[in-house]
Amino acid sequence: MIGIQEIDINILSYIQENITNPLLDKIMPVITSLGNMALLWITVGVVLFTIKKHRKYGYMVFLALLLCFLIGNLALKPLVARIRPFDAYPLINGLLI
Repeated sequence: MIGIQEIDINILSYIQENITNPLLDKIMPVITSLGNMALLWITVGVVLFTIKKHRKYGYMVFLALLLCFLIGNLALKPLVARIRPFDAYPLINGLLI
């Protein structure tokens, strides 16, 4: 039976060898970095919260961020505790990490 990590390495190797685009290789890290530390969503929440008409949406954004943190980072990640594929297989490199 093939383990999940072997499936990971096969998929990531295929992507790395066959699906590349020089333009997207430059654009996607910027887009990805917008999600780091939830900075984009915190900014959206603050902007919505400061506009009285949209304050309830600001609360919703903050509540969603809190729930994502609690469920994802504090519950699911420790429960699953899978090693990340690029840590398990150092030959995977480049933009996939």
